Amino acid sequence: MKTHTTMYKPTHTISVTHTLEESRAAASINSRAQLAEYVSRGFILLTPEDLGVDASIHPRIHQQTSTALNALEWQRAKRQDTMPSGAVRVAQREQVGRGLPPSRGGVQTATPTGAAEEESVTENEIFAANLAAEVPELSEIFASPGLTAAVEGILGPDWAIVPFGSQVIQAGSYDQHWHKDDLLPWNARKPGLRHHHLETIDLFYYPQEVPEAMGPTALMPHSQYWTFDHDENNDNICLEFLDYNFVREKMGANPDLAERDRRLDSAVAGTQWPLVHQVKLCVPAGSVVLMNPNCFHRGQRRSDDPSLWVENPRYMWRFWMYRTTEPPQAPASDPSPSEHENACMRLLPAVDPLTGIPLDSPESTAVWEPIFAWATGAAPPSVATHQPTEELEKQLYLCGDENEPKRVAAAYHLATTAQGVEVLRQAFVDDRESVRRAATHGIVAAGADAACEVALDVALSPSAHKWARKNAAWALGETAPAEPEVVNALRELLKRDHSVHVRATCAASLGLVGRRALRDGRFEVAAGVVSALVECLEREENRLAQDIAQKRGIFDIRPTDESDMCEGSGVFYSMPGVLPQAVVRTDGKPRFNEQVRSAVRENALWAAVTLATPQGFGNTRLSSASIAELRHGMLRVITTDDNIVCFGFALDAFCRLSAAQGGEAIVEAQQLVASEPVVCVANMWQVQRLTERLVM
Repeated sequence: MKTHTTMYKPTHTISVTHTLEESRAAASINSRAQLAEYVSRGFILLTPEDLGVDASIHPRIHQQTSTALNALEWQRAKRQDTMPSGAVRVAQREQVGRGLPPSRGGVQTATPTGAAEEESVTENEIFAANLAAEVPELSEIFASPGLTAAVEGILGPDWAIVPFGSQVIQAGSYDQHWHKDDLLPWNARKPGLRHHHLETIDLFYYPQEVPEAMGPTALMPHSQYWTFDHDENNDNICLEFLDYNFVREKMGANPDLAERDRRLDSAVAGTQWPLVHQVKLCVPAGSVVLMNPNCFHRGQRRSDDPSLWVENPRYMWRFWMYRTTEPPQAPASDPSPSEHENACMRLLPAVDPLTGIPLDSPESTAVWEPIFAWATGAAPPSVATHQPTEELEKQLYLCGDENEPKRVAAAYHLATTAQGVEVLRQAFVDDRESVRRAATHGIVAAGADAACEVALDVALSPSAHKWARKNAAWALGETAPAEPEVVNALRELLKRDHSVHVRATCAASLGLVGRRALRDGRFEVAAGVVSALVECLEREENRLAQDIAQKRGIFDIRPTDESDMCEGSGVFYSMPGVLPQAVVRTDGKPRFNEQVRSAVRENALWAAVTLATPQGFGNTRLSSASIAELRHGMLRVITTDDNIVCFGFALDAFCRLSAAQGGEAIVEAQQLVASEPVVCVANMWQVQRLTERLVM
């Protein structure tokens, strides 16, 4: 079949080649301005100069990545050859995902041409989801002053990395479609609300230059606050796509490149959302993008000569990071309201200097200002609007995906008046998901008292449908006060609600309420959260992942309570069967089961990592009794859970708790880490930094 070569000229595309006229030190970056960029645009770009590391590290990381990927492919090929005979080797405890041994450091290729090469490659089992262990200098990127300052400016101190969630993505001939990444806490493929608060970051690191011909990442700036229905929309239950038919028709591999480009561009234009364009990031070697996972984005094909791809691969390392500490508490009253009015917009230019997009959207600024205030601990702003409540109510109930920004903006405006909150109260339980979703964000923006009053009633109502109960639990986690009645309500729902969607949301929300309790010194409330989470982990079980249980592809799963909410083996294993065969218990049974997940357990353990992290400038920690209770619960998960995601979160939490205890507890944690066959090295980078900070 002949390939069409007609060029399509897109109408909504901006190619960005980012360079600095002069290098700038990390310390010179205006952190508040950078935060305003992230809140508004949905991503920030750090150049190699911003990071503050020696430029020679990037080609070394590129080479280490090639070596690790080649070794992984060789390992896969060998396993496929040996599987039929049953001669698969069981790895020693210290040999799985632990990084390249010293003798492997000079390996340039993993293609075996002789016995010596075979021996050097097979000394260590490589676990694809922990490939960062094979590239030790990546830790220098995470420790760089520019990166740590930028991430801390968005997520606060002592942020964590999602265990076993890193990937190396290579550009080739395929075009991804526009999508948002999985909802976090780490529940792949679940229906739910996406945080407007700054809870998570997608980190993209490019160890080589990415010109336009090498498949630069494409993003849709300013799209992070707008979305589609999830709860009962089967097309979007897994990931929001702008054009689901693009995926269904396998357009990403269509030989008609002009048609691919037309469909991708028209999907962007078809949203009719304010400020939205396609931006292609052409960046120098060593650049980092910090992106809100709620931004629409996609991987692009390469357009250069395919014969160059093997010798000149384009890599992008991806990590997911998440917040563990609560922002400073906003004052009860703002002593200087004029100083904080339009605080975000005052830090932004009229035209985005990176994308060239004019920042003139009232729908967008209605969201930006409250989110910026939350992140900086400022009093919630009174977002100015001249629209009467009746007009805002009509706007809240508009139909159509193109009106999502208007609905959400109306909800934020309604949140500023008592009459508007009453409108949101009714919309909170509306039959239309788009109305419920906007109203839920509005109730959160209205503040702790409104969220407590409205969401508690719905959460405890036996007549509320499960999606309303889920939204209520979510709103309580976002902003409800750290009070016993809130913890008790979430604890009861977590214990008794029949819907896994509701229970998983409750587990995450308990972590957020507990985070606020620690910030505010409410140790008895935090203790109640710890007990609720430990009870949950004793009660909830791993189940077949939803794609396996439903026997559907991950793009076609259904939002049922009959299976778990997360997908199975495709994400966390180098190939089906490898990790269970490589890592076994003393009784010969597999240590991990690639087919099981648990959204509830994983969210409870995400919450445990948060509670294990000291809060605020005074390093406020759980009480000794709560630390002991939570630490014991984490140790039980580490030693018994066959879900590797649960294991990763629990080990992170255990090490953080040990760092808070100090002394022998730190030694015990180090010994435990050394004894485990699989450890997420990215988690350990962060734990080490936290430990060093606390023991100084």
